[in-house]
Amino acid sequence: MVQNPNTEWIHCPCLQSWTYGRQATNHHRIRWRLLRTPEFVSTIMLGPGERLDVLIDFSGSTIGKEFYLVSNKFSEFNVQGRQSFNLLKFKVDKSSGRNFSIPSMLSVIDIVSSSQAVKTRVIDIAQMIGGEGGHGGMGRHSINGKIFEMDRVDETVSAGTTEIWEFDNLAGDEIHPMHIHGIQFQVLERIGGRNKILASEKGWKDTILLMPGEKVKVIMTFPEYTGVFVFHCHNLEHEDDGMMLNYKII
Repeated sequence: MVQNPNTEWIHCPCLQSWTYGRQATNHHRIRWRLLRTPEFVSTIMLGPGERLDVLIDFSGSTIGKEFYLVSNKFSEFNVQGRQSFNLLKFKVDKSSGRNFSIPSMLSVIDIVSSSQAVKTRVIDIAQMIGGEGGHGGMGRHSINGKIFEMDRVDETVSAGTTEIWEFDNLAGDEIHPMHIHGIQFQVLERIGGRNKILASEKGWKDTILLMPGEKVKVIMTFPEYTGVFVFHCHNLEHEDDGMMLNYKII
């Protein structure tokens, strides 16, 4: 599992091949698990809180060859991702002698249809409110123009019902990985920015990454039990700044 638990960004060009200390140009492809079918990719991008299971094929590698999992820089967005560095080294030291092929079907996923949704909520994550304090006087990170308060219920949903939530960062200039507690969802659509559902977003998710200028629609069926849960940006600084709200299942 590739995991990114905190505020750092990981943008990996899969495995970067090194031979005798010199960089080569070939890359191994990484496949996601727990999707319906395998997906072959050349890079993966993880926001804080996102996890991926990947399968790496070393079968065509020579004994002694070394590979590095590299975090790439991506400087097109303000303050994050300005440095690249190695995360992990793999060294091929023997042949297993086994023949393996990935199954054409990995899992069965029941699709949640948008026709099942009883409500659509727009979650505005682009606003900064107030102008005092930190962040260069820009204000505080918010959701729907609100800052987190422990004892306030911001959204109320009915147990067992299905809803569509639209996370709207179209007017934003920062990256936000949005995480919903207590539930998993499926991604319906990405509007603007990358303008597509990524390979890693075709299965069940609990965190969705939004770039500046993007809106992402997700669909979820709430459990039959009741209680109060939170949803928030998984950037630690944004979460601590108040970019979190409560939702209540009744």
